[in-house]
Amino acid sequence: MREYTLPEWVALSEGVLLDSREGVMYELNEEAEAVLSTIDGSWRTVREIMNELRSDWEFGDEEAAEREISEFLESLVEEGLVVARG
Repeated sequence: MREYTLPEWVALSEGVLLDSREGVMYELNEEAEAVLSTIDGSWRTVREIMNELRSDWEFGDEEAAEREISEFLESLVEEGLVVARG
């Protein structure tokens, strides 16, 4: 299973993702911030992320939610803002 984490050059703070290598800030919506907060300092699979968010979120269609979170994280991997392994 693929795991994700934030690299050391990326900081997450109050709705903002900061890429210190590029000097760029990204404003995050509530969902993006929640997902990224689960991988700040930890390696997690999409399933682990969903389990951590379950207390605050209701996933109607588990497969669709898993796919959306995975696609979101993979897009950030492509941008160098998230690191993946596995």
